[in-house]
Amino acid sequence: MNVLLTGGTGNLGSRLLIPLVRRGDRVVIFDLNDQPFIPSEEFDQCKIIKGDLTDRDAVVGAVQNEKIDSIFHLGAILSAQAENERDRAWTINMEGIRNTLEAARLGGVKKFIFSSTLATYGAGLPSPLDIDSPMWPASLYGVTKVAGELLGVYYHHRFGLDFRAIRFPSVIAPRGMLGGAGRFTSEVFLEAVNNGAYEFYLRPDSSIPIVYIADAIKSFLLIHDAPEENLTRRSYNIHARGVTPGELETVVKARLPHVKITYNPEPLQTAMVDSWPHALDDHHAREDWGWQETYDLDRMADEVIATLQNEQDSTHE
Repeated sequence: MNVLLTGGTGNLGSRLLIPLVRRGDRVVIFDLNDQPFIPSEEFDQCKIIKGDLTDRDAVVGAVQNEKIDSIFHLGAILSAQAENERDRAWTINMEGIRNTLEAARLGGVKKFIFSSTLATYGAGLPSPLDIDSPMWPASLYGVTKVAGELLGVYYHHRFGLDFRAIRFPSVIAPRGMLGGAGRFTSEVFLEAVNNGAYEFYLRPDSSIPIVYIADAIKSFLLIHDAPEENLTRRSYNIHARGVTPGELETVVKARLPHVKITYNPEPLQTAMVDSWPHALDDHHAREDWGWQETYDLDRMADEVIATLQNEQDSTHE
């Protein structure tokens, strides 16, 4: 199978390509960048097309020339960066999804997987959050993801494209998401290992749903491979649990007692995180395509810290 990853050199894409290559898929990466966020032997087996998502001809050409069967659309400007670069975020996020959907239509792509976000929802909603709760996002990033989902569903109804979306919570990873307001869930581990200190830009009790990177990657494969007749909807929520900066401080200090943790809440990012739901109802994903997290907070912390320490040791050899 020929698979296209837009934004394929990024945090999610450079990790997702690994199991795709290992299972025998031919992976094509479409990205402005040609260096992976996470290097791997599998990345070296992928074809790289340097291109801009706002260039429709380039996206269409990549899909048609490479005879793409499935697309994972991961390319986007994330939440915190989007607030600082609103025009750029609007152009890349909106033109990017529109051009990639159109390329899928013209190229006869069989499946289109869209990486969405819990930021599609707004403030003041119940927890756990029902999947069909109103979507009035408090961030431009969330606005573009709502629009992207709706456009994908339109392409499904109008052209028969098999569009599927996952709304991710904050994804914890060694050297995780950059640019998002939920990045603290990964940054705290990185800074704790590398610098022995971290200052949260949120309150200790700010709460956010999380999932570990390995489970996030697994969810992409599960939703992609699920028979279409099993799907009861086009967009799905997933999450593992909620977590606060205070809880992250506890698990970090349990493993690295010397680390200094401080708090300096930044109003805009605090408001953004507080606007997100604290827990998500993801039973549709569990029932329709077998979603199930395998990492709890302690296992996440153990693996992230061990990975970062191993990386640190290897750079000092």
